[in-house]
Amino acid sequence: KGTAPDLATADYNQIFKDAGAIQSYSNDYQTGDFTPAQVEKYGEMVRVIGEVYSDIKPKLEALFNEYSLLTTCLQLLEDKDINELGEPTDPDNIPEGVDAISALAAQNNLSSAELGSSVFTIGAPSAPQIDFKEQCFLLAHIFNLTKIKERLDHGVSGVRPSNVNGYKELPDVNQSRNRTILVDGEPFGIVNALTQSPSKNLFFEMTNEQLSTLQPKIRLFKVVPTNSEGDNTCKEKEVEIVFDPYDLERDITRMFSKNMGVRGIGVGLKSFDFSYEADNPFAIKKSISAKLVIHANTFSELLIERNNSTEPYSYIDLALKTGNRDTITFRGGSSQVHVDNLEKLNFKLKAVVGWKVPVANRGIFSPDLLNAIYDSSISLNLTPTVHTFDLDENGRVTFTINYLAYSEDYFDNANFNVFTEKEVFQRSIEREIITNALNLQIEREEVGAVEEGPAAEKKKEILNDTENAQQIKDDKETSLKFLMNSLIEKMYYINFDQQDAQLYGFNSPFSQASEQYPTVESLEQKVQPVKPDSEIATDVSEQIDVAADAVGEGTQDNQDNNSILRPPSSASITFFYAADLIDTILKNIKESLDNIATAEFNISEDIITIAGQNTIDCLIQDQKDKYARLSENYQKLRIMLGPLEITEPNSFNFEVRNLGDVPISVKGFMEFLTTKMINLEKPQYFMTQFINDFFNEFVVNMLNRDICYNGRATQRLFLHQNAFTEYR
Repeated sequence: KGTAPDLATADYNQIFKDAGAIQSYSNDYQTGDFTPAQVEKYGEMVRVIGEVYSDIKPKLEALFNEYSLLTTCLQLLEDKDINELGEPTDPDNIPEGVDAISALAAQNNLSSAELGSSVFTIGAPSAPQIDFKEQCFLLAHIFNLTKIKERLDHGVSGVRPSNVNGYKELPDVNQSRNRTILVDGEPFGIVNALTQSPSKNLFFEMTNEQLSTLQPKIRLFKVVPTNSEGDNTCKEKEVEIVFDPYDLERDITRMFSKNMGVRGIGVGLKSFDFSYEADNPFAIKKSISAKLVIHANTFSELLIERNNSTEPYSYIDLALKTGNRDTITFRGGSSQVHVDNLEKLNFKLKAVVGWKVPVANRGIFSPDLLNAIYDSSISLNLTPTVHTFDLDENGRVTFTINYLAYSEDYFDNANFNVFTEKEVFQRSIEREIITNALNLQIEREEVGAVEEGPAAEKKKEILNDTENAQQIKDDKETSLKFLMNSLIEKMYYINFDQQDAQLYGFNSPFSQASEQYPTVESLEQKVQPVKPDSEIATDVSEQIDVAADAVGEGTQDNQDNNSILRPPSSASITFFYAADLIDTILKNIKESLDNIATAEFNISEDIITIAGQNTIDCLIQDQKDKYARLSENYQKLRIMLGPLEITEPNSFNFEVRNLGDVPISVKGFMEFLTTKMINLEKPQYFMTQFINDFFNEFVVNMLNRDICYNGRATQRLFLHQNAFTEYR
C-alpha cells in the first residue's frame, strides 16, 4: 500500500520519450552509425535531459522506493511468508515483535520509512548496491584533477595544506635538497629539447671542406673520491687515462734500459665501439654496451704506472672491476694488503666520445658551428665485465675489454630503499658494523685455533637472541609504514554523496559522471587537504597498518569491502599526486644518507672488548665515508617527469599535462604496494625498480585500463624513459 509521488502524466511521457530517443542513439553509437550531426545532437540531448532530470530526480527516487517496496511485498506474498494483510504466516521463524517485512528490510540494510496507512513500520528498500571504484572517479575527473595539481605547484590554489608553503619545492644543491623536476612541452619532442643544442642543425649541414678537418675524439676517465684532509663531503674527481700520440723521452729511456730488453714501447687505442641496447634503462638494465680494444707492444706496458695525468694510473685499470671494499672477502693477516689494493678499484669509468673541436679555425668554422661540434659529444658511465688478452708471435698484446652501463645499477641497491627511515637505517648499519667486526675477529681466532673463540660465541648469541629478532621485525614494519605516513601531509580527499556513487562503478554513465564537476573551480571546491589529526588521516593510518601486517605475514586480503557503498550516507576519496610521492621518497633517502655521516653508533661494550676499539672505529669510519660518497652521488641524481596528453571528457580536445600531476588513489596504491612487497618477499624496494614498477605498471595500467565506462575514460598512455648524463 502507498501513495505514488505527485508526478504528472506529462512528466512520465517526457521521460520515456527522451529515454527511448537516447536508447536509439546509443544503439547507433555502439554500431558506429553516428554521423557528425547526430553526435552533436546526441550531446545536446544528454545535456537537456540532464537539466530536466535534476528537477524531477527527487520524485523519481521516491517513485523508485515505492516500486521497490511493492516488489518486496509481492515477493513475500508469493513466497507465502506473509498474507494479504502483511501478517507473517509462520511467527516462529521471526523474532517476537518484529514483522516479516521489517526483518527482511533489516537483512537488506533498508532504511526506515512508513508504508502508507499500514500499521507496520517497515524498511523501504534503497537503491541496489553500487560496486564503487575510486579509479572510476579519478579517471572521470583526471582532466580537472591534473589542472588542480598545476595550480597547486604555482601557488594559485587555496587547496594547499597549511603546513606546506607556496610553490613546489625544486632541487637545490646548496641546501642538499633532491626533488623531482616537472618538465612541460610537446611529448614527441621533449627529449630533443632536453639534449640537443639549438645550433645542432649547423652540425648536420657542414660542407665537405669542414667535414674533412674533423677527427674522432675518445677520452677515458676514472672517477675517484677526493679523499682530501678535512674534507667530509667526499666529492669526486676525474683522472684522465691518456694515450700518448708519440713516444715521450721517458719511454725511449725505458726502452733502451739494460734491464728491459724490449723490442718496442707504447700503448695505443685501436677502437672503441658502443651501442644502446634499449630506450628504457630502468626496465632493461645494462642498456648500453661498449667494447674497447687496446694495442700494446708488450704486456708489461699495460702494467707500468704512468704520470702524465693529474694522478698516476696504468692501462690495466681499464679492466679492473669497479667497486668498493665489499668487492672482496678479507682473510687473516693479508686483509690490509687487500684493502690497499682495493683502493685502486674504487672508481667508475667515464667515456667521452664525439668529435674534437678544431684548434685552427682556418676561417671555415663559425662560433656557432664550433659550439655545435662541442655539443655533439656524449658521456657514458661504464663498468667492465670481461676482458681478453690476445698475443701474437712477436709478443704484442691486443687487450679487449667489454663494458656495460654503470649508472643503471648505482641506485638499485639497499642504500636507496624507498622505505628508508633514518633511525631504522642507522640501526641496520650498527648491526652491519657488529657483524663485520665479529667476522674479522673470527678470522683471527681461526688461525691455529682448535675451539671457537669469544667472537664466534657472541655471533651465535646474537643470531639466537629473540629480542634482536623482534627488533629487526619491528624495524621492517616501521620502514614499511614510514613512507605512507610521511606522505599523509601531501594527501587530499573529496567528499561526495553516496547517492552519486552509481556514477563511479562498472558500466556507469560516463557523460553524467564527467559533467558532475564540469570546471576546475567546481572540483577544486570539493578537494580538501588531509590534516594529520583528522579522521581521514586516522583511516589512512589504519590502512597502512593493515598493509604492513599483510606484508609481514606474507598474505593479502583480496576482499574489497570498501568498494561497496550503500546510500544514503557520505563517502570520501583519498588521493595524492605522483610527483609528491617521488618527492617524499627522495627526501627520506637523502635524510637517511646524511644521518649516517653524523650518527653516534651504539656499539655495546662486550662487542668492543671482543673485536677491539680500533677495529670498531675503523669500521664506523668506513661506513661514514661510504655514505658520504653515496650522498654526494645522490645529489647528482635528478628524477625528471615529462609531459603527457590528457583528453578532455566528452570531446576530442586534449591538453599537455605532466606525469607528476596524475592523481593516485591511496587505496589503490596500497593494494599495489602490498602485492609487490609480498611478491618480493623482503621489506626493501630499491628506488630505480620502484620508479619503473610504479610508472610502467601502476600508472600506465590505471590510465589505460578503463573498467568503468567501456573504454570512454581511457587515456591511452605510452611511456618512454631515458637516462641522461651531462657532458662538460
